[in-house]
Amino acid sequence: MQRLSASQRDGGLDPIGGRATNLMPFEDPEDIYQWVSDLVCRRMEADNSEAAWQLLPIMNRDLAKIATMTTPYGVTVRRIYKGLCDKPAIRALKDPEKCAMYLAKLLVECIPEVAVEAGRIMKWLREVAEIIARQNRGMMWVTTAGFVVLHENRKPKEVRLATADHMITVHVQDDKEKIDVRKQVDGIVAHLVHSMDAAHMMRTINRLYAEGLRHFAMVHDSYGVHACDVDLLNRVLREEFVRIYSEPVLQNFLDQQRIANPGIVLPDPPQTGDLDIQQVLSSPYFFA
Repeated sequence: MQRLSASQRDGGLDPIGGRATNLMPFEDPEDIYQWVSDLVCRRMEADNSEAAWQLLPIMNRDLAKIATMTTPYGVTVRRIYKGLCDKPAIRALKDPEKCAMYLAKLLVECIPEVAVEAGRIMKWLREVAEIIARQNRGMMWVTTAGFVVLHENRKPKEVRLATADHMITVHVQDDKEKIDVRKQVDGIVAHLVHSMDAAHMMRTINRLYAEGLRHFAMVHDSYGVHACDVDLLNRVLREEFVRIYSEPVLQNFLDQQRIANPGIVLPDPPQTGDLDIQQVLSSPYFFA
C-alpha cells in the first residue's frame, strides 16, 4: 500500500510547495519535513534565546513532521505543543514545556514559508467559514465526484434524563440551535481537504474498475492494489489528480458558497501559483 502526501492537496499550484511534496519530476525525492526542519534551524541559529539553544542540537525532521503533515487540516499551536511535549527528545530538555511552546510557534511561522500558497488558502478558507457562520449558516459543497458535503456544527442541546439511580445530562444535535462559529472555522480546512481526498480516491477507483480491476485496499489517502496492477494504479491516480486540479478548485468552491448565500459578501480566493500541474504525470515520487 502506498500513499499521497497530505501537503499535496490544496489547489494553490504553489511551485515551492509543489517541489517539496514531489509534484514535480526530479531524480531524487524531496522531503518537506526536512525542508521545514532546516528552516526552523536557520531561525534558531539567529536567536539567542535559551529555548533556541536547547532545541537546536536536537532539531530534526521528526520534530517537524507532525506539525507539517497536519497543517493542511487546520492544526492549532496548542495541538502542536501537546504533540511536541510527548516527544522523548523534548522531554529530556531542561525546560521541556517552554521549549515545546517555542518550537510550536516557530513551526507555525515556518511551515507557510515552505508551502506558501497553502498558508494563504487556509487563512482564506477560515475567513469564508467565519463570515458565513456569523450569519448562523452552515456550509455545503459538491465534490468533483458528485458527493455532497455538509459542514455544519451547531451548538449541542443539553437534555436531562432521569434514570433509576440519578439524573444524567446528554447532548443532542438540534437544527434549531445556533451555529458554533469556532468549530466551523477550525474544521473547514480539514473537511474540505478530506472531501477532495475522497473525490480523488472515488474517481481513481471508478477509472480502475472501468479498466477491469476488482480488488482494492484503500484507506483515506493510501492506495493498494495487487502487485500486477500497480503500474496501472500509478498512471490512473496521477491522471485523475491532474484532472481535478486542472480546474479552478477554489473558485468553484467559492461559487457554490456564493450561490448558497446570496446576501453574504465573501472575499475572492488568493491568487494561485504558476505550477504546471501536468508535471505530476511524470513525477516518479508523487506517489510512494
